[in-house]
Amino acid sequence: MENSGAYPLSFSRTESRGQKNKIRKRHKTYFDYAATAPLDSGILKKMMPYLKEKYGNASSIHKFGREASEAIDVARQEVEEFLNCKET
Repeated sequence: MENSGAYPLSFSRTESRGQKNKIRKRHKTYFDYAATAPLDSGILKKMMPYLKEKYGNASSIHKFGREASEAIDVARQEVEEFLNCKET
């Protein structure tokens, strides 16, 4: 049984209506999205330069930090436009 990676899977053995020890696939529900969450492949693709090459501290004044800060500003603007809202 293959998992696409989007959701954790769990397997259990059941005994019901003459189907002894049949393996049933079921999805687990993950509630701790504050700690981590599945990442969309499109988002990962856009983030890769900042994970591998442009990894400056956005709070710093040096070139790496300014690049990271500018990237964050652009991302915020894209989210605002997508949600049709403005930062307050």
